[in-house]
Amino acid sequence: MALSTRFTELFGVRHPIALAPMGGSAGGALAAAVSRGGGFGMLGAGTGSAR
Repeated sequence: MALSTRFTELFGVRHPIALAPMGGSAGGALAAAVSRGGGFGMLGAGTGSAR
């Protein structure tokens, strides 16, 4: 069964596997591994406080 969402339509995929951005806790190695496996590996890039 294919999943149909705005995400799947935008990227043209039937079965999305996406890694949530984890900033410094996972680094680029995990995002790279997910990407090599056919998923969407992403890196977080936010630092600092909300103030």
